[in-house]
Amino acid sequence: MKKAAFLVLLLVAPAYALDKAKLAQHLRENLSLDTRTEIVVQGDPVPSGISDLKKVTVLVAGAPYDVLLTKDEKKYIWGLVADLSVDPDAQREKIITLETGHSQGSVNAPVTLVEYSDLECSFCKKAHEIIAAELYKSYTKDQVRWVYKHFPLNVHPWSEPAAILADCAAKQDDAAFWKIADFYFKNQESIVTGTAVPKGLAEAKRLGLNEAKLKACMDDPSVKQNIVDEKKEGTQAGVASTPTLFVNGRMRRGFRDFDDVRVLIDEKLKAAPKK
Repeated sequence: MKKAAFLVLLLVAPAYALDKAKLAQHLRENLSLDTRTEIVVQGDPVPSGISDLKKVTVLVAGAPYDVLLTKDEKKYIWGLVADLSVDPDAQREKIITLETGHSQGSVNAPVTLVEYSDLECSFCKKAHEIIAAELYKSYTKDQVRWVYKHFPLNVHPWSEPAAILADCAAKQDDAAFWKIADFYFKNQESIVTGTAVPKGLAEAKRLGLNEAKLKACMDDPSVKQNIVDEKKEGTQAGVASTPTLFVNGRMRRGFRDFDDVRVLIDEKLKAAPKK
């Protein structure tokens, strides 16, 4: 009986086993990425629901992508796989929680602009300053809510401690978050890893914040965890670089000028239910 059972197992065992390391390396070469970008093949292939193709999830710099595989797992398809029955904007809106982050404007505004940013990123500085200068010139706070979320990049060593300090400042005064963020963006070129926190503390003191409370808050691991969670959330929504903006779920990577988001805000305002 034991021998018969063993034969059955041999008959149903899969004929192919995905070489995950080979797939990761092949993707790295095809996408022209170096080893600074982590590529992780997660789990085993499963049915994709598309013909007889399988799929496997691959994390590229933490962002998840579905890779389709032929039945024999010898060829793969890299690209967008979409379900026409699912609204991509609505899906991203479900991922992005508005209970975290820092916001200006009405919570009942029909349009929400979410900014995932890095305080040490020069492109983020440009985007943030343009939004700050133009958003509420063009729209009212009852029309558009602006939400800032942290996405500190690993290549920017002082971005995370600056984000922690800014979040702690907000615990004493909501408006202080925006002032500290503006300070870091404005002074990026004169800040290095060793001076980011001391300079931020000096600015907070100038704003009238309690330094002892600020330092105690910065030692609280839950503050850093909130930033880690925001970054994970952004990754799940499709953020892979900064700045990345979302207008009612519509993603805009990078930033040239305010017209890049104006067209999306106008589109979403037009589509909003009339009150």
